[in-house]
Amino acid sequence: LPWGMRLLLAGVRLAGFAILIVLLMQVELRLTATRALRPNVAVVTDTSGSMGIRDVRDKSRLEAALAFRGRLVDQLKGKADLAQYSVDWDLRPADKGDDKPTSHMTRLMTGLRDLSQKEQNLQAAIVITDGNDTVGDRGTAVAPLLGARGIRVYPVTFGEPNAPLLPQVQFKGSADYVRIGDVLRLDASLLAAQFKG
Repeated sequence: LPWGMRLLLAGVRLAGFAILIVLLMQVELRLTATRALRPNVAVVTDTSGSMGIRDVRDKSRLEAALAFRGRLVDQLKGKADLAQYSVDWDLRPADKGDDKPTSHMTRLMTGLRDLSQKEQNLQAAIVITDGNDTVGDRGTAVAPLLGARGIRVYPVTFGEPNAPLLPQVQFKGSADYVRIGDVLRLDASLLAAQFKG
């Protein structure tokens, strides 16, 4: 054979032996890719009637909560994707009209349940409240749901521990629907212990 063909065959044989040696050594190549995603965090502010009590350094609880929320949002900008909500009887997106307390009662636990349904990819919720859930729900049904989804809840409370308590209403039952002309029957209990007013 000519010298060029001999050199070519020798190169092919060497490449084949090199591939065989690599296969016998079982060399593995691994590629690790790390993506840094910002967490999704919801900031929920209680705007119910109890947040109008003025016991936070001559401010109402809601005024102090809104000031805290403003500082918190400024600190988290660029570090987390924020969704802002307000809660009293219902959960709704926060807007500029949340500067006064409403006259509604508070359903914190129901609001957290609704939040977990609205925000599908949520890692944490910061709840700014005075802690009064006037419906009497203690979160026994909501806590396992949040735990299963991996949503951490960080409560931030405002108000004095010896502040006047508000009455609580707990609904125990009602009709599923009411036709025109029917009598609406509700079964509820009113707790007004230590209530002044």
